[in-house]
Amino acid sequence: MVEKTSAVGANSYSSANAGTNTSKTQKKSKPNSIHTKENDVGQQSIKPVPKPKPQRITITVGEGQSLGYLAAKYNTTVSDIIKLNGLKNPDNLKLGQKLQINAIDSKQLKAYEEYKAELFEQKWQQEKKEKLQQKIETSKSQVQKAKEYGYDEDYSFKVDKNGNVIVTLKTEKELGEVRRDFQIPAGSLSNTNDIKGKYKPKKIFDLDNCVRYNNYDKAEVPAGDSLLIEGAHFRPDEDRTSWDRFWGNII
Repeated sequence: MVEKTSAVGANSYSSANAGTNTSKTQKKSKPNSIHTKENDVGQQSIKPVPKPKPQRITITVGEGQSLGYLAAKYNTTVSDIIKLNGLKNPDNLKLGQKLQINAIDSKQLKAYEEYKAELFEQKWQQEKKEKLQQKIETSKSQVQKAKEYGYDEDYSFKVDKNGNVIVTLKTEKELGEVRRDFQIPAGSLSNTNDIKGKYKPKKIFDLDNCVRYNNYDKAEVPAGDSLLIEGAHFRPDEDRTSWDRFWGNII
């Protein structure tokens, strides 16, 4: 059973004390460091919630109550209770024993944790937005390089809202030719395009292993078709000039 003095404990502070303490805390408390630092990152202002301060209370140990139970109930730690009360045998609490506890109001603690979660979410969304913008800018820069290298003779380019590059062919090419022009890793085009459902591969017979397989690098992509290329995989090859590409298609 808990004494009246423990009514300002963690789970249920008395309404009078809670109202008085809360209003005083909110008036005196300044936005904590988390608010000051993190809230500037986001676009939308989040109402700051001060970190709740512990209040010293006296409780009476009830039947079957352990230090772990009391620490969880009053939002403190076992070590803090031991230190505060100078307990030499913390595993042997006695029924009716009086203990001093630095308790934190559960409602205030919950509000503060929700506030921190909001700040984290806001920061994560802002970082996500900044990373996407950086990806878009990088893809635009790579498209500009592609034009400088003369690839706009064979392709037209567009950067989508996700930072990927949409490449539209002006002349018919093999998929392998497109991959070499922009140094696209094997399999990347299949991840972003319906290669197997749209293009007919060339059948290759491997004499060493005596197996036949589909070579999609030899699949022909007609003029006017568009391919979606992951922004991170779009790297125009400066060494492949329009003249090299012309002879590469003939040989």
